[in-house]
Amino acid sequence: MLSEEGHLILSRRAMPDRIRVLVAGDIDYHTAPALQQELMMAAADHPGLRLEADLDAVTFFSCAGITVLLIAKHQLTDRFVVIAAGPSVARLLRHCGIRELYDTI
Repeated sequence: MLSEEGHLILSRRAMPDRIRVLVAGDIDYHTAPALQQELMMAAADHPGLRLEADLDAVTFFSCAGITVLLIAKHQLTDRFVVIAAGPSVARLLRHCGIRELYDTI
């Protein structure tokens, strides 16, 4: 699945034990709802599987993106993890003290 909303590109990669949502572009007030919808749809389409968010290709990340990640973590608990993020996104997640969101960044 590939969808484009503003300057945000979302795609999914299904694997036997997990589903990965690849995110590219800007996550801001306008595009964050599309990201939230994609994460929740991916989780619903693949119940019980680990949901991974790959934010490595994100070029802008606002507090609206942090809200989406926190909602996903709250709703999906241990099923949700951020597996990759560029330096600016990773730094923002660390500075916000939400290290539990990510696996390897």
